[in-house]
Amino acid sequence: MTEAEKYGLLVNIIVPVASAIGAAYVSFRVAKSQIDGDRLLFLTQLESDSQAERDRESIKDKNKLNNFVWLLNNIIKYATKQNEDYLKVVKGIEDNKLGQNVFISLASSDIARILQVNPEEVFLALIAKARDTQENRDRVSKLFTDVTRIFRGVIYVW
Repeated sequence: MTEAEKYGLLVNIIVPVASAIGAAYVSFRVAKSQIDGDRLLFLTQLESDSQAERDRESIKDKNKLNNFVWLLNNIIKYATKQNEDYLKVVKGIEDNKLGQNVFISLASSDIARILQVNPEEVFLALIAKARDTQENRDRVSKLFTDVTRIFRGVIYVW
């Protein structure tokens, strides 16, 4: 038996099969490593995108609340000035019943604008800014109930 015949099975079948298994294992490990790296990169990007979306929503909520508060402040200034004018007219009528008492009516577009605000969006923005606890929900709900009651009065007068 020659040397080639003696090791023929080993050289011709076992070594190539073992080499193929080893190469397949190395290829599998490299592919798994790449997939794990891609998955980690994807999850990191997804988390970053989610945080960016939360930041955008937070900025939108803040802007909604700022606009709402700005409108409320303007309406309060308007109502205060209008109240002063009402009191002047009443005093003028008391002082000179037969005289001409000119009532100055102020126009405020803020009332019409605040009536166009979506109450649910403002409510949700308030809840998002105040930590979402039952106590804060109750406080925001009461505040919003009061504001809604005022709006109904404004609609009635308007």
